[in-house]
Amino acid sequence: MENTDTVKNLVSIIIPVYNTEAYLGYCLNSVVSQTYRQIEVILVNDGSTDDSLTICHNYANIDNRISIISIENSGVSNARNVGLEAAKGEFVQFVDSDDVMRTDMVERFVQYMEVYQVDMAICGFEKIELGGESNDMNRCILSSSIMGTECVLTKQHFFERMGFILWRTSTLENVTNKMFRRSVLMDHHIRFLDEISLGEDFCFNMDYVQHIRGVIFTSGIYYYYIQQNKDSLTKKYRADLFDNQMFLIRRFRNMIKGSVKMSKDEEKAIAEYTMSKMMQSLYNLKSHECMLSILEKKREIARIINDDDIREAYNKVSYIDPGYEWIRTYMEFSDVQGIYDQLFCTKKQKPRVLKQTLIHMCDAILRVHYIRFVEMIRDSLKIRSVKKTIIKCFLKLSGKSKGYDVVRAL
Repeated sequence: MENTDTVKNLVSIIIPVYNTEAYLGYCLNSVVSQTYRQIEVILVNDGSTDDSLTICHNYANIDNRISIISIENSGVSNARNVGLEAAKGEFVQFVDSDDVMRTDMVERFVQYMEVYQVDMAICGFEKIELGGESNDMNRCILSSSIMGTECVLTKQHFFERMGFILWRTSTLENVTNKMFRRSVLMDHHIRFLDEISLGEDFCFNMDYVQHIRGVIFTSGIYYYYIQQNKDSLTKKYRADLFDNQMFLIRRFRNMIKGSVKMSKDEEKAIAEYTMSKMMQSLYNLKSHECMLSILEKKREIARIINDDDIREAYNKVSYIDPGYEWIRTYMEFSDVQGIYDQLFCTKKQKPRVLKQTLIHMCDAILRVHYIRFVEMIRDSLKIRSVKKTIIKCFLKLSGKSKGYDVVRAL
């Protein structure tokens, strides 16, 4: 039975907990230290087998805003749903038990929701990857700063630019960098899908945004996503990765098309996002956990690059991440062997890939601006090696083009 009573201005913070004893204290410290004091913290112990539950009780004993619900292990989606059923707040936030909130996150989000009368607040976040036993730490900031500082969008405007926002800001896929209005969740019975284990946040967000009045994006960084080590869930081999990503992309496209007419720029943004997911799926085959044979890997490569939606996306893209530009060399005629060699035999392919990458970079520049010197570089690369092209360009720039006879002798 879901709870229908709402406490005005109360924020329900739902935290699924499963075997995170090493990080749980840092998470809870950041939550109970929020400058906004009117919160309830719902800890859903998802069958932890370490000391996580003991830590939960220790915090609950000293802070009466914390409650604990213990369930058998059933996954993060069900744990969040259980937390939602118990929530009483006007607003809802989700936090992962090994992550950290900035201490003024809740206060700022409540202000945004009330001042602008929107149903969703979204912030930037910092992704921190810890290197396991080593002291390595990689940091990556993801935010909507490309849009502006504090952007308030109506539902219509949001849907018209959602492809761009998805691709260029990386802020739409997660739930932990957002605040939701609980009445919207309850009125439309929006819950996390138990049947998927990757992309459940994105599906939840897609279900939610269809019922909002508007959304506020802040470029501020208020959430810190801690990836504990390089062997985390997102780094492991997933046999269903490609199918999962395409399911999410098709669902996203259908959602937008059901609400607004998509512009060509939006089509291109989603196409470029789709290509990035294709590349992620190809590199997934390189995981040390992937036990497929060579022929099975090549068959999977063929299936991925010949998918109808992938081919359609490839024909629309202008930009491909420079690190992945090499894919253009092999996509035109679906060269499975070339892609396999690039993924698994990179030493032999580097010279050819460098040359093709430079050609495609020149093509990309020329599609936007015609520059004669760039055209000369591209045309030279098509018939000469990179080394000879560099010499030719140097002689041209130095005004010694007659000395190009030296190049021909090389």
